[in-house]
Amino acid sequence: MAIADDRGVPTFAMQPTVTRRLAREGDGEQDDAAGREALKDALIGRWAAHIARSRMNAMDPLVDVIEVEVIGEYRLCLTFEDGTVGEVAFDEREWRGAFEPLADPAFFAQVRVDPECGTIAWPNGVDMAPEPLYAEARAHQRNGSSISR
Repeated sequence: MAIADDRGVPTFAMQPTVTRRLAREGDGEQDDAAGREALKDALIGRWAAHIARSRMNAMDPLVDVIEVEVIGEYRLCLTFEDGTVGEVAFDEREWRGAFEPLADPAFFAQVRVDPECGTIAWPNGVDMAPEPLYAEARAHQRNGSSISR
């Protein structure tokens, strides 16, 4: 029998990812409990959103981000494993909670690819689900990019 949290998310399914990410974030010193909880909530939220989207459309593509380039303030060019290359703008986004450090353009520009998760991430461990990034990149493709299925 699965145990669910207050959002109805089975805890047995999310625990390994959360534990692995939290262990990777620690540096041997006492971690900030609030920061760890915020990271856990972000990871659980990402997982729950992915499951919800998967249930709505089992054919949604799961395409990893393989390259990121900062092309302006709060603007990224993302390359996906299927060859899709597109621009994603975050200039109108309000950064709250675990994402609040991204409100600083210099910190936002420290984005990198996290190959383990197949998406973009920042030095504080915050990452974004690749599915909406892929959809946005497809809507704003750069010339010469391709989508192969």
